[in-house]
Amino acid sequence: MTAPSAPDQRRVYTIGHSNHEEQTFLDLLLRHGIEVVADVRSQPYSKYTTQFNSDQIKPALAGAGINYVFLGRELGGRPDDPEFYDAEGRVRYDRVAESPLFRQGIERVEKGIQKFRVARRGLPRLAAATTWLPSRNSPVETRRARRRTNACPYSSPRA
Repeated sequence: MTAPSAPDQRRVYTIGHSNHEEQTFLDLLLRHGIEVVADVRSQPYSKYTTQFNSDQIKPALAGAGINYVFLGRELGGRPDDPEFYDAEGRVRYDRVAESPLFRQGIERVEKGIQKFRVARRGLPRLAAATTWLPSRNSPVETRRARRRTNACPYSSPRA
């Protein structure tokens, strides 16, 4: 465990796998001292980059000494409950953000960043400091999230 020493140093790092090879993805995580990957994809698989399906990435992460936590049910961008969708089928992220399940996911992240360096993996937003992180999939409170979070995005080998 390499817990941050001060509250202002607690962060959730973001990482996207892009079309990286598995080892490149692992190298990025290791380079930044990531200890836990929180997968926030509602459905943790990829049709085109199958090396990042949860059943394949979990053992790869474990082999690199990195823990895997699935939080897609709590924090994913495509909730199961129809109450979170409008009449046109678009997700109502304002409702999601107020749900008990989402709040539980936030609490798990907040507890996790007290002990570990955490990277969130996936396109949906995840939260640090009880707010969403900006993402291309879920346009919720983007301006406020940018002001309130300590997110450090990186997703390329140059990061």
